[in-house]
Amino acid sequence: MAGSETGVPKKGAGVAAGGAGVAAGGAGVAADLPAGARSKLQDRLLARRRRRKWKVLAVVGAAAAVVAVAVVALTPGPAQSRLATGDHAASVPAPAVRTPRFAAQGHSSKAPVAAKAAVGAPVAAKVPRSKTGATAAASRTSRTSRTSRASGASGASRAASVPAVSAVSPTKGPTAGRTWVTVRGRNLGKALAVYFGDTRALRLAPVSASELRALAPPHAPGTVVVSVASSAGRSKPATGTRYTFGTSRS
Repeated sequence: MAGSETGVPKKGAGVAAGGAGVAAGGAGVAADLPAGARSKLQDRLLARRRRRKWKVLAVVGAAAAVVAVAVVALTPGPAQSRLATGDHAASVPAPAVRTPRFAAQGHSSKAPVAAKAAVGAPVAAKVPRSKTGATAAASRTSRTSRTSRASGASGASRAASVPAVSAVSPTKGPTAGRTWVTVRGRNLGKALAVYFGDTRALRLAPVSASELRALAPPHAPGTVVVSVASSAGRSKPATGTRYTFGTSRS
């Protein structure tokens, strides 16, 4: 019996020695490999370690994502919070009030059957009273008068800004036109056009609010009225606003 026990450790020691020999043999084989093959072998080992590392990181990341989704799903939202605090009670319709059947029980039909309104039942909104005929007429009259006053003020302002011509110089020119004519008057600063009769001037050169210059157009012989037009209107004929075509150019 003692001999068998002493034999087991010897056998285990032999196995360990064999493993050490294998490792030594592997090291010897790796040492015997050329430098290029040994470098490729090391690169492969490093690549395998990196792949294992990335696999572990991917598994850990997936587990973290699952945990985050579970936390979001279990977190109560606004609607659940309102349900928890009892805010949904306002949206629950009030229970219907049933009227007892007095006639079926033999009571008089004149018995009171009114019931108190249920809590949360809608309250009828107050309807504003409509205006009486006199009040409505007075309101319409007031609006009409305000509109009339505004229209009158606008018309007066518009009439005050209409151009007015008081004199032209020179008062004569050739039928071929192209003579600069000085026009004087009021509200001439915003003039848009100058007319010799019904013919528009070739050019317009504002000088000031009371003076401008216009290049006379070609025209048949005769005397015409010089007028100025703006956005407010067109000037009216007056003394000193006539221009005669038909004289020779001096």
